[in-house]
Amino acid sequence: MDVYRNQSKQATRRDREADREADTHTERERERERGNQVQPTKQREINRYRVCAILLIAGLTLAQILNTASINADHITIDNIMSKREKQRNLFTTNNTIITAYYNLSTTRHSSEEYDLLMTRLFSSNDAMIIFTSPDLVTKLSSMRQKPERTIVIPQLLNETRISKMFSLDYWKSLGIQHGRTNNVKGHEVFWVWHAKLEFLKRGSDLNPFRSNFFAWFDAGMVRWDEFTNTTLLQRIPPELPRDKMMILNVTRVTNKQKNVMMGAGVFGGYKGGIDSYYHRYHQVIEKTKNATEKAHLVAIEQKIMYETCVETPGLCFVIRPEQHWKLLALKYPMFYMLAFLNSVEYQYMKERGLTQTHFGDYTAP
Repeated sequence: MDVYRNQSKQATRRDREADREADTHTERERERERGNQVQPTKQREINRYRVCAILLIAGLTLAQILNTASINADHITIDNIMSKREKQRNLFTTNNTIITAYYNLSTTRHSSEEYDLLMTRLFSSNDAMIIFTSPDLVTKLSSMRQKPERTIVIPQLLNETRISKMFSLDYWKSLGIQHGRTNNVKGHEVFWVWHAKLEFLKRGSDLNPFRSNFFAWFDAGMVRWDEFTNTTLLQRIPPELPRDKMMILNVTRVTNKQKNVMMGAGVFGGYKGGIDSYYHRYHQVIEKTKNATEKAHLVAIEQKIMYETCVETPGLCFVIRPEQHWKLLALKYPMFYMLAFLNSVEYQYMKERGLTQTHFGDYTAP
């Protein structure tokens, strides 16, 4: 009996040792498996850090590019045109924004000194303003404006505008040779500036940094007289203006002696819906006009394309016809009629003397 008990105890001891060895082996296997799982996890984390580092370097490189060159037309946002200092300032909030542009071209009708004087008048305005210009002029124009809380200056190369890419460079150069003398200009870049007005107006309304409802294009040399300096240029927006139409000046009656039909391109504008519709239609019309032999010469002047856009698209334009009056400078020279039309005091003066129209529509006839 004792021998049996001893054998039983020894067997039980062996079973326990075997169990312990099995447990130890199992635990080692588990640790090995955990190790195999941990290794890929660590590798994934390392790879993730590498990717983040690459993206960070790429982002810094992109930021440097944006700071030294113009911004791609399709990717302009408030964030990528404003420096950190600009973002920290409190921008002016207003219902109306003026949009303009200036490029120092040797082919313009005025010297750079003359434009400096004219721009000083425009820049004295109390209106919120977006200014497009070449990268090298950003600092100069910002300094001339002297209203940082009401101003955004956007660097933009002319050869990156939509109009410059619509047709070949050879075409634009030939246009400059053919029509430059007639229009008192030399070279082709001035035609880019003229046609890019619609593009700049649309981009400004897309950005809308001042949270405005109404946007007006002003030529850089539009303000010629002291009575319009140091004041608000957009004092009144015609209450009759629909939100889906472009407000535009028909100057055909002024140019009748030359038998020209055209719109005034010095001041025009509207609400976002009207600007977007007119912008897209304008580029369709200029493409169509270029391909029409009998009208191809019209591509040289934006005023004529603006006229064609209104003629071919009934219901798109809110047309204003200028009146003439000897006492008001803006009426003495009807190309500047919009300065008086948008000024509360001068508009009232015109209204009292029957110099304002009572009905607005697609008036494209003289």
